[in-house]
Amino acid sequence: MKVLVAEDDPATLSRICSLVQSWGHQCLPARDGTTASKLLRRHHPGLVITDGMMPTPDGLSLLKQIQDQPLRPTYVIFLTGKGRASHLDEAMESGADDFLRQPFDPEELRVRVRAGARILDQQHELETANAELAMAYLKLHVAKGRLRSELEASAEIQESFLPAEPPPTRQATFAWYHRACATHSGDTFNFVPLDRDRVGLFMASFSGEGVGSTLTSAHLSLTMNRHGAHDDPSLPLENPAAVAHWLNDRFSYFDRLRYFTLLYGILDFRDLTFRFTSAAHPGPMLLSHGRTRLFKVTPPAVGLHKDAQFRNRRLRLHPGDRLFVYNPGFLEMENALGESFTEDELAGLLLEEALAPLHVTLQRAGEQALAWAKPGALRRDLCLVGVEVNTGSGPA
Repeated sequence: MKVLVAEDDPATLSRICSLVQSWGHQCLPARDGTTASKLLRRHHPGLVITDGMMPTPDGLSLLKQIQDQPLRPTYVIFLTGKGRASHLDEAMESGADDFLRQPFDPEELRVRVRAGARILDQQHELETANAELAMAYLKLHVAKGRLRSELEASAEIQESFLPAEPPPTRQATFAWYHRACATHSGDTFNFVPLDRDRVGLFMASFSGEGVGSTLTSAHLSLTMNRHGAHDDPSLPLENPAAVAHWLNDRFSYFDRLRYFTLLYGILDFRDLTFRFTSAAHPGPMLLSHGRTRLFKVTPPAVGLHKDAQFRNRRLRLHPGDRLFVYNPGFLEMENALGESFTEDELAGLLLEEALAPLHVTLQRAGEQALAWAKPGALRRDLCLVGVEVNTGSGPA
């Protein structure tokens, strides 16, 4: 550590410098205030030992110069003679950190210098920690900006793969409700028109969140839409369970942390049925004649097990029935009491709004579910699709 010693008495100056050097520090001697000021600006010493009575500028003026310098704090030990208490008070008010009366005891000076060095080390550590904290904050701010941009891009990608318009059929009314969570889980849904009497419907919920889930979601949507356009007949769209098998084979390159649940079904207006498979996805909900009917989840998810088995189920529909498909986001919400939202509660909301137009029913049910949950409880996107079989539809 550099120690500036400002003392006009040559013998005292030599004595202090010898002691300082014997304690392992570098001594910068000055016999007057002018020399001390030059050394202060040139070397920026960590500790200053100054006598109050020196040729111009004196010790008090040197203290004020130290307080005005913009660099790291300097610890000052002020030397004062006996019987000059008022001088000492003025020195402490001017910025002195410690004082020592002359003639001084070498051991006492050593203790004061050691204490000053310890305080300077602590100040340096604090400055270093503050600089590292400021850099970490800057990096975090930049990372948040990048993440925000990525999430905004994810939202745009996700939105582009949601339905632009309902399927072209007069036999049913289609509507949907979608609410993205802050981290964008990438959950998606869409329709796959097969022919004039049949419409495929799929919904998927992905593990993880953010860009990775959105890209997987986009991959699935592109796969279903491309094959839905019959560009490649290898995807067996006519058989929901076979579709789950096909996807499971092609998404098996993901690790165990990358998988998705899937519900895929076919609305067949020739015989008013909905034939579907559930790959660990919540089953459909049927509202018929004022009553709701729930269907259980059937594991496993797509991409978890290479030899996974999936099976088809069939629902009979009637004119006026409403069929709902929803994602696990609803079931992962909690209220302020820590209670989880349930399928029965969702069914109750849909039943309460059964007389409203389908799109209004979905909007109100989704918003009421969000209002039930505590703030920040939305961990996944919310997806809710409704299909209402129009009056007059019937088996061919």
